[in-house]
Amino acid sequence: MVRSKVRDKVWESTRSTFIESESSLSPASRDELKVGIMAAARQVGMAISAENSNIMLGQNGKSDWQLVRLSQLCWEVYEYLETAFSRVPSMSNKMATSNMLWQISGSKFACLAACATDARCVSCFLDGQSYCSGHSMIYRPTSSLQDSQGLWYYEVEDPASKLGCVAVPGETGYCVKLNVNKLSWSDQVTACEAENMRVASLTLDSRVTFVQQYLLGIGHAQATTIGAQLVSGTWTWISGDILSFASPHWGPGEPTSGPGEDCVIMAYGINYQLNDGQCGTLKSFLCDMYFVAN
Repeated sequence: MVRSKVRDKVWESTRSTFIESESSLSPASRDELKVGIMAAARQVGMAISAENSNIMLGQNGKSDWQLVRLSQLCWEVYEYLETAFSRVPSMSNKMATSNMLWQISGSKFACLAACATDARCVSCFLDGQSYCSGHSMIYRPTSSLQDSQGLWYYEVEDPASKLGCVAVPGETGYCVKLNVNKLSWSDQVTACEAENMRVASLTLDSRVTFVQQYLLGIGHAQATTIGAQLVSGTWTWISGDILSFASPHWGPGEPTSGPGEDCVIMAYGINYQLNDGQCGTLKSFLCDMYFVAN
């Protein structure tokens, strides 16, 4: 089968877009890019095997129709990455040195694919073939950044969804995540931290109201621990803020300060108003995080 000029152009354009000449890729870079291609393909429900990904890295021996189909698949993956990320021009000469998850070398395609397939990654900086870093935060012009020449900055279009959390309306870069696994307080702290989060500090009235409506709306129907504890007689959020005994969000007669009731739960039976409870009791819990750098 002879490829048409159009198909040939699509294939060559695809290769030139994603992959530099074979001689410019070290074995390590080749393996890394192969993994990136397959991982990115999985994000859009495609099946690209290790054997087929070799074709995209300049190896021969496949029929024309296979080359054309792989070209189409690769292009669709590229289009997915282009829509999942946006480039922020005002950040083009900046580089973040904090909240870095990893550093790799590779093309724009490899960089975006690596970030797309890392559940923690919401932004990345890249510089041609020599540098790419993935980060767990979104950066803005007011963020504290280090000057660096020639770097491009990309961020995920919907970072809250990417991180698996729900953005709280009216707040920039703040989200909450419900974990339905029933754990004790210490294990809840560990579980949130493993996702770069903390047990939720609902320090604003609007946060409490939103979470109450959210839990009712999804039909959660379980008591849920949030991130405040009784410390030296004072209810204190993990953030360090104080939860007042006079807060209107406490349920009727709460807190009762019963024996060992040093944690705060949102009680399903009273429309998720606050209630003090024992920290060792296994409950579902709420994590939160900021994903925009200060």
